[in-house]
Amino acid sequence: MLYGSVRIRTAQCVLAVFALLPLAGCWFDEEELPPLPTDVQVFTGTLLRVELSLLRRGTHVLHIDGVDTYFVESAQVPLSRYENKTVVLEGMLSYNVDPSFLPVLDVQSLVRVLDEDMRQWPLRSLGVTISLPDSWEGVLLHDRAFFHPAATSGAVITVALQRDPPVEAGQGIPMVIGGSKRALRIDMQDGAQIVFFAHRDASLVFQFSPLQPQDDSVSAAWMALLRSVQFHTADVTLPSTGSDGAPPGTPCGGSAGILCPEGYFCEIYDLQENVGTCSPLSSLFEDVSQ
Repeated sequence: MLYGSVRIRTAQCVLAVFALLPLAGCWFDEEELPPLPTDVQVFTGTLLRVELSLLRRGTHVLHIDGVDTYFVESAQVPLSRYENKTVVLEGMLSYNVDPSFLPVLDVQSLVRVLDEDMRQWPLRSLGVTISLPDSWEGVLLHDRAFFHPAATSGAVITVALQRDPPVEAGQGIPMVIGGSKRALRIDMQDGAQIVFFAHRDASLVFQFSPLQPQDDSVSAAWMALLRSVQFHTADVTLPSTGSDGAPPGTPCGGSAGILCPEGYFCEIYDLQENVGTCSPLSSLFEDVSQ
């Protein structure tokens, strides 16, 4: 492990009187600070807000084992969302502007929140409400929803309506979700799972694609979701499709990177969120001909 060190030069002065003439003298003592690791570090503690200061860095402080241990700042993670929570943070350490202050942890990613509240996600078009940790983010579309932990990309959990079941009848392991609904589970490679059940003329499918390397907190969130499923009383129907099998106006893009089917392109209408709807490629040629 590599380390870096810093020396603090401390000025000490004396004033002497000799032969009625004032004489001043100063010298400097150098104090070597403990070295800091120069590779990525992971710390667990309580994240607390601190006042901003021109004399030091840090918007927060990490309280570890009853002691304020590091000032914390980040350009990647919205730290204010996790104030007063026990968090696991990953980042780099450096000395403060004034090395006499606590070192600074520049957070690169939020690994997990240990005492996190659960947030309900009503998926009305799918006929269910689910719960996931508060730090998770989601994209809700008409016939599907995508969820992933903060500071990660790509869908880790997908909830969607499908016209056809994921496997043939008779396959899958029976299980119960939401305390009452009988479903089938398919275990796939790398810890991935699919859970589904029939709902009128469609299948409601829950798909789990774990992060690699696998994270126990993400797996725990998946299991909590299956336990939390609440079913709405209203019937759920699948959106109608055109003659070519592609739903007209199907959402695409977004943080989940949803692609359009063959013969369609994603026509973006929200540049900030990069969200659009699938439109036939033929419409491009119609516009040109006009």
